[in-house]
Amino acid sequence: LKAVDCAFRRIHAIKGDAASLGLDVLASLAHQFESELQKLKDGGQATGDTLLSLPLPLEDLLIKVGAFKAISARQTSGGESANPVTPDAFNAVLVKLAGDVGRDCHKTVQASVRMGSVLDLPAHKVNQIRDIAIQLVRNAVVHGIEDSTERVALGKNASGQLQVNLTREETGEWQLSVRDDGAGLDARRIRQKLVDLSWYSPEQLESFSDKQIISHIFKPGFSTASSAGQHAGRGVGLDVVQTHVQSMGARLLLSTIPNQYTEFKVRFSS
Repeated sequence: LKAVDCAFRRIHAIKGDAASLGLDVLASLAHQFESELQKLKDGGQATGDTLLSLPLPLEDLLIKVGAFKAISARQTSGGESANPVTPDAFNAVLVKLAGDVGRDCHKTVQASVRMGSVLDLPAHKVNQIRDIAIQLVRNAVVHGIEDSTERVALGKNASGQLQVNLTREETGEWQLSVRDDGAGLDARRIRQKLVDLSWYSPEQLESFSDKQIISHIFKPGFSTASSAGQHAGRGVGLDVVQTHVQSMGARLLLSTIPNQYTEFKVRFSS
């Protein structure tokens, strides 16, 4: 099961990167691979060996992943045949991603991204922070921001507002912040989903605080989406975030108020 969860994280991160770069064919292929992994997991056949039996050719996926990594490396750090990416271009990638995911989900999103300073970080941390930002942006648009009709009914602007900022404090510590003005996290809804997933019984959850309940959004396989789609539903995105945060030795902070906002903060040292 751990091998399959790891595979989910890697494929989901690839899908997010591909979507941010406009590599729709690779994003679609990764999504298909996720679907096959999900079938194995749901059928209780989730083992490392069964990965070899997937009908989607693994070799084909790996070849395309290799090509993607080469493109990503050139766009992130520049190469002999490519111009180094600029801060504005880095920001534009996430603005475009937010808009694309919003359109796919029939939502209008206005994104403000200020992450150009990420290019001052070591290359490996650039990639980790980029992956984290991609997953948090997708999560905010899919799960946080409501559709226009619902927002207007709540007295909000029809367009969802998303802010992504990377700043460096005087102490030298960095902070990535991703904030949306959407539905916020509802502990009651998450409690019910945990019961629906048969992870806990209602009696077991009685002793859990709201904070403990909400922490389950980072668990592999947890999602409040009613069905799995191109951008959500498999409970992988925030698992990717959590894994990167842990590997960086960073701190992940979450604040939310229902119907007002959700904000994720990642604090780390360079």
